[in-house]
Amino acid sequence: MAVFIVIWHLASIWLIVIIGFKDKIRNYYRLKCHLKTAHYVQVSENKESVIMTQSKNSLVLKMRQLDSYLKRYISFDANISTCKITIDNDSSLSSSRKYFEYHCMRFVLGENGLFQNNQHDLGSSHQELLTHKNGLTTAQATQIFSYVGENFVRVNVPTYAKALFDEIVTYFYLYQMMCLWVWFYFNYFKMGLVQFCVILISAIFKAYLRVNSEKRIKILAEQQDTCLVLRDGKWVKLSSKLLVPGDIISVRSGTQLTCDAAVLKGEIIVDESSLTGEAMPVRKFPLKQDNIPFEKMSSGRIYTVFAGTHVLQCSSDSKEDTAVNNSLKNSVISKGLDLSSTESEKPYSSLESDSSINKNLLACDENSDTADLLDRPIENANLVQILVLSTRVNTNKGMMIQKIMFPSEYSFVFNEHLRIVIPILLIWGAIGFGLTIWLMGHDLTSWFYGIFIISQILSPLLPAAFVIGQSVAANRLKKNNIFCIDLPRIMVAGKVKVFCFDKTGTLTREGLEFNGAQEVSSSNTQPPHFKSPQEDISLLNNISQIGLASCHAVTMVGETLIGNPVDIEQFRSTDWEIIGKGLSKSDENDQYLDTLISPYLETKPNPNRSHRKVVHVVKRFEFEHARQSMSVAVLDPDTNHVHVYVKGSFEKLKNSSLNSSIPENYDLETSKWASEGCYLLAMAHKDIGVVEDISSLNSMSREQMESGCSLILLLMFRNMLKDDTPAALQELRKGNTRCVMITGDNALTGIHIAKTSGMVSENSRIILGDMETSGLDGNKYLVWRDPKTREIIQDIDELLLNDNRSIDFNEDKIGDLVLRRTANIELAVTAASFDYLTANDLIRKYLFDIRVFSRMTPEGKVTAVRLHMEKAVTAMCGDGGNDCGALRAAHVGLALSESDASIVSPFSSSDRSIFSCVNLLIHGRTALSTSFSAYKFLIMYGETMAWLELFQFYFSVIVPESVWIFIDSFIAVGLLFALTQSKPAKNLKPFRPTARLLGFNTMLSTVGQVLINFLAVAFIFVILYRQSWFRCHEFDSRDIDTSLWWLLGDNYEAETLSILLLTQFVNAAGVFNLGYRFRQSWYKNYLLVFFYTLFLTIISFVCLADPNWLGCLFRINCGDPDVLVSLGYKRPSFKISNYNSPIGHNVFPREYRIKFWLYALCNVLIVFLFEFLVVLGPVGRFIKKRFAKPSSTNDDLIKL
Repeated sequence: MAVFIVIWHLASIWLIVIIGFKDKIRNYYRLKCHLKTAHYVQVSENKESVIMTQSKNSLVLKMRQLDSYLKRYISFDANISTCKITIDNDSSLSSSRKYFEYHCMRFVLGENGLFQNNQHDLGSSHQELLTHKNGLTTAQATQIFSYVGENFVRVNVPTYAKALFDEIVTYFYLYQMMCLWVWFYFNYFKMGLVQFCVILISAIFKAYLRVNSEKRIKILAEQQDTCLVLRDGKWVKLSSKLLVPGDIISVRSGTQLTCDAAVLKGEIIVDESSLTGEAMPVRKFPLKQDNIPFEKMSSGRIYTVFAGTHVLQCSSDSKEDTAVNNSLKNSVISKGLDLSSTESEKPYSSLESDSSINKNLLACDENSDTADLLDRPIENANLVQILVLSTRVNTNKGMMIQKIMFPSEYSFVFNEHLRIVIPILLIWGAIGFGLTIWLMGHDLTSWFYGIFIISQILSPLLPAAFVIGQSVAANRLKKNNIFCIDLPRIMVAGKVKVFCFDKTGTLTREGLEFNGAQEVSSSNTQPPHFKSPQEDISLLNNISQIGLASCHAVTMVGETLIGNPVDIEQFRSTDWEIIGKGLSKSDENDQYLDTLISPYLETKPNPNRSHRKVVHVVKRFEFEHARQSMSVAVLDPDTNHVHVYVKGSFEKLKNSSLNSSIPENYDLETSKWASEGCYLLAMAHKDIGVVEDISSLNSMSREQMESGCSLILLLMFRNMLKDDTPAALQELRKGNTRCVMITGDNALTGIHIAKTSGMVSENSRIILGDMETSGLDGNKYLVWRDPKTREIIQDIDELLLNDNRSIDFNEDKIGDLVLRRTANIELAVTAASFDYLTANDLIRKYLFDIRVFSRMTPEGKVTAVRLHMEKAVTAMCGDGGNDCGALRAAHVGLALSESDASIVSPFSSSDRSIFSCVNLLIHGRTALSTSFSAYKFLIMYGETMAWLELFQFYFSVIVPESVWIFIDSFIAVGLLFALTQSKPAKNLKPFRPTARLLGFNTMLSTVGQVLINFLAVAFIFVILYRQSWFRCHEFDSRDIDTSLWWLLGDNYEAETLSILLLTQFVNAAGVFNLGYRFRQSWYKNYLLVFFYTLFLTIISFVCLADPNWLGCLFRINCGDPDVLVSLGYKRPSFKISNYNSPIGHNVFPREYRIKFWLYALCNVLIVFLFEFLVVLGPVGRFIKKRFAKPSSTNDDLIKL
């Protein structure tokens, strides 16, 4: 034994070192050298840990500091990887090049002797990008390829065996395996085998989940195709793996893009749903001959196609490329042609109503032949061309995939507490080890028993407990059409306190309803003023009609309009039609961006049906969030005049239009429409006269084009709520969740939606903060106004202070969380005031009083979400597009996307209903609550095992082997799995489950139950020792070798421990299944009820029945056959191994069996009542409130 113990300790130390340094242990056998001569390179990257929720607990903070210090001290604070250096000896390179691949990035040895990741920058403006329109030579492409590597994100999915090995080679499993080594050596073969199977099943389950997860990532990441690439001035077919930044490639309908690229020629309709969650197809435009700044994720987004998106349609300047995609094949359009016989109708349908549109579009041009384009000169290749900007992980999709493949460490409050819990358990194990040595005698055998108690304290099922709960929740979410790509975030969703929402397409319907236009009348005799609003566009003047028909970015795909929903609704209201290029016998229309045709020439319908009017869009600046506007230049062929139209937010156009064209009551009129919930736009116009050479407009900058315009009308759209939005928001409020709106729309519209949706109580007063210009010095100041009365609030702080006092009063008077948190004052801010508050470090002061954030850019949405994340677990819900950044930044992001596997956020829902948010929180709370129940059960398992071991060692007995097998094989595994099957609650309650392992409820529940069970075991032995039939029959182990443990269980002491401890093991699962707030009632978990009833029935039968085969299997109430006959029982018909007891049996008297069973039943009831009344009930709430530390500040107050 002594030799084994020495070897065991040496092996433990050796394996600890091996596992700790496994990533760099090989490098100790390699010689350090200069990078230029190296064959391998060791990459050390600091571990990035993201703390999801900050804890203010001093013990947690000190443990975090200690953990960081120890990791730095032993160099465990970095990820270590060893990469092989490859030499590129391509003959076309001027010299051989050394590089290595790390995290799908290529690092090339530079002249400075360092390996560097080189990103090929093509420029930061449209003009700079257009200089690359002739493509690359083969030599240039080879040179760039040697720096950036192949355009392929390779995901190496491990085999199941390798994943299992990686899972086992960790400290937790080392701890379990070293304990098992002791078990096998000590002849615990059957028990050791059971424990080994439990550990192996747990490891296999985690390895299985890892491999399947990486397979899904592989499907998302690894994409390749054959492309038509412009090399050396000719079109050649190449694998998409060979693409490099600077390449020009041709795309066609049905293509899935493998790079980020800027459109050079033609227009492209793409489906970005799998990347951004955006449900509507997006139109991409070619770069402009202008020095416009280009940034692909912001200002250049509408000119950029992204890797991972599908091309639905391409249109170029060539007739043969576009004619096949146009529905108006029989139309002939030219100047002055009489089309009076053509019926005016809408040959298109809304995209929303055609769920199969994507499938149909992907089929377009599928059979088109590109072979004849090979080796064709540039000028003859009429293709849709894009310029490759970035490849591999430098693409938008690649960066997302890289974050999924190599994630940062996310530290939830659970992980923070786990750093304390495990040392506590190990200390308790050391104490148990010492007590074992003392109780069992100071010999080598006692060392083995000490290891046994250490091995029982930390259950081998602990790693799998949380993973099982998350997997069950993920499958349930999937049934509700909510898809998850990051399982740990499900538990984070259970702690969401603030839910941020985009407005349009999220809270409201995706489509807008045209509500009318209100023209501005101006003349030399009277100042400008608003006319009456008109729903019939044909009643507007010709200038307005042409503006509404042309100032948009709508296009046709088949018979479906594609574009921004607002633009679609605007264009649809005009009854005009888009005429495709290449349909006329001449090429006249092909030089224009768009050609449009009116239903009638006259403003009012003419009985004589005059000919239809044709106009051409000759220049367009697409909508930009930063500018909040778009503009077009339109040629009227009847007059040869070019008209400029600017459309955008009504605030923007008020500032950019001529002052002489702004009505005096402009603010009042726009406020009226916005406060009624209208999505409001304005349009301005100028006539730049006859332009002989249309190409001269190419040199006109955006500022030149959009300046000097006169306001001509307001456009109103109804932004209707989704039918279920108010009910969903009400459910979230009932769940004690603060709902916030972060929208790009106007503040007054946002306020209206907030009130009608129930996000804000109708009785609440909303104060709007905006930047207003002072008439005294012309500077802008933050002004708080009541938007309804236009009253200026001089002291907003006093108003909020009074409101908080009211909340504090209600908090003491009313117990309900929702009622006490209902505010009477709510704030709304514009982007300008938000920026002002942020710049002056005042935003945190008002953050949780602000309900509506309006006119927010995508970057502003990210900032607003991150500010909320500082104080509370924050979720974001949006429909993709400009919400992508905020969805990724939030603790929990939910994209309302028709794509099942959108990688823009951890969660995506194809239902596009706000009730998806409710379902996510319900299942998140259930998963968190259930996982903590499983955690408490396993802690109870370990602690009960520890007490069992100590009682055994005190009496020098060991419970029978079959009892151990029953506990480890059936009770622990079966009940743990059954616990995770608890059904989610049907609605949200105004509470969130705890995520603190050392929290009040968790500690009270586990420690309280341990103490109750310990006292129950101690007291039963007091009762046992008072029984007359027991006296003088105590087990005496002095004449038995204690290493022969299997001979120590045939006695009353071991039998007493077996029956009572089995009952306590089973009862722990039933008790921890309580908790109606986050799960359905305990009896709805049918699997757990079945196992609980079955196991207690077995234990009760064994305890109460006369000697039988089942009792004898457990060595309970049994004995040698002859002894049983002498006691008055029938001779057993089954074989019984000889009893290792002087009296030859351990059968309790019948009367005592009943008393013992009732005693165990009382133990069960007491524990149930303790959990129900004290932990979860009024007693626990009173104790928690009585000893809770009063908050000295209102910083943590969150108004619902």
